[in-house]
Amino acid sequence: MPDRPDEFVIKGGRVIDATGDRVADVLVQGGVVAAVGRRVEGAPVLDAAGCLVVPGLVDLHAHLREPGDEEAETIETGARAAALGGFTAVVAMPNTQPPLDDAAVVASVLAAGREATCDVVSAGCITKGRRGEELAPMGELHALGVRIFTDDGACVANAGVMRRALEYAHALPGAVVAQHAEDPSLAAGGHMHEGAWSSRLGIPGRPEAAEAAVVARDVLLAELTGTPVQPNKAVVGANAFAHASGIHQDGVLKDRLNYEIMKPEDVGLTDSRIVLTARSGRHAFHHRLGRLGITLGADKVDAAWQRFLQVADTKKEVTDEDLRKIAAATSEPNGTNGGETNGNGHETNGHPPVTDQLHDHNHVADTLRHLIFG
Repeated sequence: MPDRPDEFVIKGGRVIDATGDRVADVLVQGGVVAAVGRRVEGAPVLDAAGCLVVPGLVDLHAHLREPGDEEAETIETGARAAALGGFTAVVAMPNTQPPLDDAAVVASVLAAGREATCDVVSAGCITKGRRGEELAPMGELHALGVRIFTDDGACVANAGVMRRALEYAHALPGAVVAQHAEDPSLAAGGHMHEGAWSSRLGIPGRPEAAEAAVVARDVLLAELTGTPVQPNKAVVGANAFAHASGIHQDGVLKDRLNYEIMKPEDVGLTDSRIVLTARSGRHAFHHRLGRLGITLGADKVDAAWQRFLQVADTKKEVTDEDLRKIAAATSEPNGTNGGETNGNGHETNGHPPVTDQLHDHNHVADTLRHLIFG
């Protein structure tokens, strides 16, 4: 491969960084970004028209398959693929053969990563063999540089084991415990989401409760131990986690790639960056109203909630302006029930109602939160 020039200009790309999104040129000198702006001069020139120019991306969930399944992928080939896609660092998941539950195995992965095209960081197992029975030597793995612990692909179903893992991680600076949130007893034998289509196709399904049950349990364990939990592979579960723990969002933060279970202020976001959708619960809805300075009388609350569901059913996102209109319409005389209703007593106002399943989801999430936290 030819040597990289000491200086070059990335010309005309769409630059996205902490300062914004714009078309600009990037001057690189000695491997370091020296200038970003319009009409930056230098040679040679790399034409980036039509391309994104961004800080190095990080993949927190990469399956490099080494050791054990090198015929599918290796640390070298995975790192090269990552670099070609704009990723400058990846986290290798521990579900290898053998699993990354041993200091010697993790050390070998890290050694191979130091020779790779991009940075390769190793995750470590929570339990030995990812069996969910006995803790892996988390302290030894942490000393090697491991900061993410997960039995990726396998749920730590035993609550006692998960509690001990969180207590241990609490004493390890920077350690993060990521749970594959899926109850194996509920998900066993399932191959798709359990619902109308799984029934029509005759394919065993996995119910939403398989994820939500584990996430809700881990809410309590996080509260008990003071150690955060990052749900892995839990979309519905993420919503249950947010609602049950009283976190004022529905599990989705704008401009972030993953479901993040945290308070918005923890990551420097304002409420205007929180997405309210048809899957948001009552607590998220009322929290946003409060932040907007909107107070509804006790006799208007249910009506406002029904109007919110109607709007959410027709839009991808409910905005602050939508909420102000909902509050205004609800506060008008006779505004409590000014539209048509369906058989469930929900207003329609010419729009189809949200599904019964969605109403059930919100009811369960709200009930769960009140049962746990009062």
